Amino acid sequence: MSQAVEMEKGESRSISHYMRVLGPGILGAAAAIGGSHLVASTQAGAIYGWQLVGLILLVNLLKYPFFQIGARYTMAANESLIQGYDRIGRGYLRLFTLLNLFASVVSTAGVAMLCGSILGLFIGDSLTVTQLSMIVLAGSLVFLITGHYKTLDSVTKWIIVGLAVATVTAVFIALNRGGVATPDFVAPSPWNLASVGFLVALMGWMPAPIELSSWNSVWLRQKQKVLGDELDYKGALVDFNVGYVTSTLLAIAFVALGALVLHGSGETLATSGIAFAHQLVNVYASVMGEWSRWLIAFIAFLCMFSTTVTVLDGYSRALSECLVQFGQPEGSGPTGHGARYTYPLMVVMGVVAAFIIMFFKGALLAMLEFAMISAFISALVFAWLNFRLMKLPQVPEQYRLGKGMVALSRIGILFFAGFNLLFGYWYLFVK
Repeated sequence: MSQAVEMEKGESRSISHYMRVLGPGILGAAAAIGGSHLVASTQAGAIYGWQLVGLILLVNLLKYPFFQIGARYTMAANESLIQGYDRIGRGYLRLFTLLNLFASVVSTAGVAMLCGSILGLFIGDSLTVTQLSMIVLAGSLVFLITGHYKTLDSVTKWIIVGLAVATVTAVFIALNRGGVATPDFVAPSPWNLASVGFLVALMGWMPAPIELSSWNSVWLRQKQKVLGDELDYKGALVDFNVGYVTSTLLAIAFVALGALVLHGSGETLATSGIAFAHQLVNVYASVMGEWSRWLIAFIAFLCMFSTTVTVLDGYSRALSECLVQFGQPEGSGPTGHGARYTYPLMVVMGVVAAFIIMFFKGALLAMLEFAMISAFISALVFAWLNFRLMKLPQVPEQYRLGKGMVALSRIGILFFAGFNLLFGYWYLFVK
């Protein structure tokens, strides 16, 4: 098809067309809007006020090229990022798999436990957090296994719409009331060595670990099975951008909620993510009125349930593709059977996450913090890997990164390298 015909086709596309192609990018936003937004972004606003807004926007900007490559490479090379990693070297695929094996069960346990604790606000104290977490895990597995990708793709769009509307509503109400900090309140500064650990954890999952770009890649492959030729390169990038921008804006919204409602309130922030979720709801009820309790609880539950189902689906699909790829010659192309182990892996992840919650819940937050910090450290590796992918011969010249994106990618890699060195110094000599 000629370039002129392609342009004419692009101009004739309707809004309904783009609504149909939306999916993988929205799922990525749902996966991101969990621990990083509900807890980390809100804590950033609660502790430091508005001071970290610039850093959050900067990290989202610097990670943008590497996440976009998930859609760009998949559509240009007609294969997933995971197959691309194998083309660069099987050792990188092994590293990716090992990191994801650990992160999959820890992240699943963490988000399910947070979601279960919020579910308890609606059910009451008749069930323990462990039992509520099991309900969330079981419900997520049933939802995914019976509904498959198509149901997840359809439902998540409306979850994100509801989440965005509820969050923005809460922000406007809080803005109308004004912040609770007194005029003479002096906020602590995040710009010192003592705060490096918090900043690294915040950036590690903001908006998500870079290796989660592989989820967008495997979800795109699933979307292609549903839509066929209707999903093209331009549509995939539009879908990704909508999801990424939504995730970024909601990160700022949660910082605003923390800054307006908790910052300077005198409340001692809970160190437990679960206790923090309960505390957040209680503080809103006391500041904005008892009626807001259910609005904030609804926002929190939407955050964590959408995150739980997308984390289960994304990790299991990515790991399934890794296992299939290991059975192929190194650097081979698509096999068409990447999803072979998805549902068995999904069940195994759910079971292992349940055992972690039952037996190691006391150490779960430490494991999550380790996972967040590991995500930032590994960001340097996966940023470089994704950047390398766009230079492979499988990517036609017209789909490669432009000069602006190349420059932004190099700045991002340098930023991650520099902050990794700073974190190493902090860990060895300051912590």
